[in-house]
Amino acid sequence: MVIGIALWLFASAVVAYFGRGRALGFWGVLIYSVLFSPIAGVFALVVFKSRLPKRSGHAAETKRQTVERLKRENEALAGKLAAVQPEKVTV
Repeated sequence: MVIGIALWLFASAVVAYFGRGRALGFWGVLIYSVLFSPIAGVFALVVFKSRLPKRSGHAAETKRQTVERLKRENEALAGKLAAVQPEKVTV
C-alpha cells in the first residue's frame, strides 16, 4: 500500500515537472495529478496550452540575425563557387 502511494506521488511529480511551462504550472499539474491520477495529469498537459515565452521579442530578433548571417554566408559561398568553376568555352 505504501509503495503504491509512493509510486502515485512520484508519477504525479514527474508529470508536474513537465507541466512547468503550461498554464497550470508545476503546482497546478501536481495537485491535479495527485487528486485524479498521473494519467489525468498527462491529459491536462495535452489540453492546457503552453505559456507564451517571456522573451518573444528577443527570440524574434535572434531569428532575424540568423537569417541575415545565413544570407551573408550564402553570398560568400556563391562568390567562391564562381571563382572555382571554369568558364564555358564555345567552339
